[in-house]
Amino acid sequence: MLRRIVDAVGKLVRTPPVRVGEDGFGNVYYVVRQANHADRRVVKYAGEAKNGQGSALVDYDPHAIPVEWQSWLNGRRKEPPTAAESAQLAEFRATVKQRAKEWDAEDQKMRLRELVKRRVDDHEGGGPHVPDASHPHQQHQQHQQDHAANAKQTPQFKAQEWSMPAARPNE
Repeated sequence: MLRRIVDAVGKLVRTPPVRVGEDGFGNVYYVVRQANHADRRVVKYAGEAKNGQGSALVDYDPHAIPVEWQSWLNGRRKEPPTAAESAQLAEFRATVKQRAKEWDAEDQKMRLRELVKRRVDDHEGGGPHVPDASHPHQQHQQHQQDHAANAKQTPQFKAQEWSMPAARPNE
């Protein structure tokens, strides 16, 4: 009962959230100061309804919170990221994405060149390309062939010919 009274009074005198920053997606970050508890860190998402209903989200993507802000929200960093830091990290992420696209394009070109070369070799050589025997796939095939050859040499178990071995005398 006393807890309810304290909570009700706390709601009346609660300080409003303090805005600490905004990210490039339009999400706004706040600190809610609490007298008896640790400060809460909250985010108002860019897609959140402006009508005061609170939880109605439009086109909400939970992955649209940058890592530096996620770290601040979860308490892994004490101070919120600065605008300069956020801009620098956004530029770094864009560079990484661009390099990944370039690498993918180069990888596709390399795969296409290898495919064309293999087809030309098959056509000119009169048969399929024979891979190197040291390739893991070739080693696996050789292992299977060896196993099959050993199985042919090993006598097979025949239930009708089996009898229980004689008991050993106690020594």
